[in-house]
Amino acid sequence: MKRRLLALTILASCAALAWAATASYAAYVFRMSVNADKSVTIEWTLEGTDVSNVSVAVDCCAVHTWLNTDRSARFTTDPLSVGRHTIAIQVLERYWTNTFYDPTSCAVSTNESFRWVCLRKIWTTPMAVLVSASRDPSCIVPVLVGLQLKDAKARIARAHCSLGAVMRKASDRPSTTVLEQRPRERMRLANGATVTLVVSNRRSPA
Repeated sequence: MKRRLLALTILASCAALAWAATASYAAYVFRMSVNADKSVTIEWTLEGTDVSNVSVAVDCCAVHTWLNTDRSARFTTDPLSVGRHTIAIQVLERYWTNTFYDPTSCAVSTNESFRWVCLRKIWTTPMAVLVSASRDPSCIVPVLVGLQLKDAKARIARAHCSLGAVMRKASDRPSTTVLEQRPRERMRLANGATVTLVVSNRRSPA
């Protein structure tokens, strides 16, 4: 019975999120990125100075609530399980109106153009994000031929690869210029895969 009530509560929460999304013009999520530890960083925009953050929901459950007025635009979740998740941001908007009055959320306005000033909570459209089983990013072998060795090392590290053997070859190219690389560029390998280089030693070929 308890499991059934919990399932119904979750379904109701998801339905509320989906319904609220039709009015979610006060804020919108523009980027979500999965981090190495499987946490997710969300970035969003608040439309106007009368909008503030309320909470963050993952899979229809609130995972963070701001207790005071907050206008930050970035949040990182705890690590999530592998699979697809939906994330939404709830915001509080203050607005003015002449045609609607709700004593629980509205008060008499001091703005002469409107009768009431009101508050409403709105959810952004739930956004889907996929958390992969792979913990580490792949090594995408970069283009290295023609670079100086020090620049090639930096590019290898940024591509989540590692430097393997460095062999030297007689050439009239400037010293330590990369002449060959193995594997070839743009290959997708496991994180930390080694890349072997052949560099110039600045001597003319025999």
